[in-house]
Amino acid sequence: MAPRLYKVLRMDGHKKVPPLEDPLDRSLNVSFLHRIGRHVRIALFQDQLAQECASVLNFTPNVEDLSLWLIKGKLGKLYPILKTLRLRRLSCDLQAVFGRSANRLQSFPFDRPPFRCLTHLESINSVEVTSTLLNLGLIANLTHLSVNGPLGVSTISTLLKSCVKLQVLVWLFHDVGVGPDSIKDIRLVLVNLRRDLLDGWEIAARGGVSLWRIAETVIAARERKEIDEKEWMIEYSEDYYDAHSVKYKATSDSTVNENDLNTN
Repeated sequence: MAPRLYKVLRMDGHKKVPPLEDPLDRSLNVSFLHRIGRHVRIALFQDQLAQECASVLNFTPNVEDLSLWLIKGKLGKLYPILKTLRLRRLSCDLQAVFGRSANRLQSFPFDRPPFRCLTHLESINSVEVTSTLLNLGLIANLTHLSVNGPLGVSTISTLLKSCVKLQVLVWLFHDVGVGPDSIKDIRLVLVNLRRDLLDGWEIAARGGVSLWRIAETVIAARERKEIDEKEWMIEYSEDYYDAHSVKYKATSDSTVNENDLNTN
């Protein structure tokens, strides 16, 4: 029972599940974390100090799906720990976590840990530096990429070409309805964000439908000619798509299984 009960860890300004603080002095409950840490597979940290994240990650060596959002403090403390994890999915601001200057990130070894096993990457606050994003092609197993921010059509085209195993490229917008008509690539899905991303993360982490699955289902529908390939924009909202219904039927050979993370 313990592996399933403690598979998901969430620390943000609203929730800390499971509760990791000692109720008496609010310090990290090290003995409890030592018992349950090896069972954690999916973890999210939002609006937390880097040192706090590092302290917890030291006890969770089997994390495969990690989200680092709005992390504060000395982010350099995280990198030595991240290198020890066999991450398959990562969501973070690459500039903030791995180097704030574009020049520093350009030389970052994306072909080494923690990127070596990575298949899914969400690049938050992506920057318009084509030479930097080009290096994402060094992530050998990358099949799913999500970007947001002021990126040009040329950068998106470059990503589609340089990431040779890429199956899905999600381009996130906030209430923008204009799609890149010049890009004719079935793998590209534009998403208009109209829901709280923390809620979306929670649904996916608990076995529901993720944004990856939504994009994947749309691509499959395009391949079957069930929707027009020119329909670039979809809306990510509770009304449009929730954890219990799909607009387009899923295929049996879907490229992602939401429950494929190791739970042993």
